[in-house]
Amino acid sequence: MIDILFYYYHLFYKKSKVETQPVLTAIFTLSVISTWIIFISLRILFQLGLQIDIMNKWLYLSIFCIIFLVMCWHYIKKGNGKKVIKQKPMLLNSNRLSVTFAIFYTLFPFILMLIQRNILKLQ
Repeated sequence: MIDILFYYYHLFYKKSKVETQPVLTAIFTLSVISTWIIFISLRILFQLGLQIDIMNKWLYLSIFCIIFLVMCWHYIKKGNGKKVIKQKPMLLNSNRLSVTFAIFYTLFPFILMLIQRNILKLQ
């Protein structure tokens, strides 16, 4: 699944005339979006389960750094980025389904941000 997202983010940034390093930008974008999803999900779980608010910029930055470094290691250092780009992975061999999945994954953190306030207000 992550390879599919990496491939489509790479395609998006490769078509951009401004971007000079689409691989690194795709990794950065994927890391930011994954960090948002993890952090907001953890915040909701901790608030609902333990009544602890973990809104902390250092926690957010540490999660981001770990994800970014792991993805850089996986896609750049190990050379898996070139393999993924050559393979052109798709979800169920459907380009339309893969693009839809990439768009949903990109919009999911924003949806979580909007509904987290409603979830946390219910307490």
